[in-house]
Amino acid sequence: MTKFDKSAYDQQYHKDMMVRVALSLNSTTDADIINWLKSQPNKQGYIKRLIRNDIESGSSH
Repeated sequence: MTKFDKSAYDQQYHKDMMVRVALSLNSTTDADIINWLKSQPNKQGYIKRLIRNDIESGSSH
């Protein structure tokens, strides 16, 4: 019987199912955004909610 390799499974899952999106912010000109994001307990959830609200409203920038 082959031993289950959770690490390999997790790596493959992330490779197949996840997409990473990075955002660079300037500590001077984007300080307001940085401070606001720091105050959010769930940054990922907050950003996803903003995007989904935009999608639902039909907003296209």
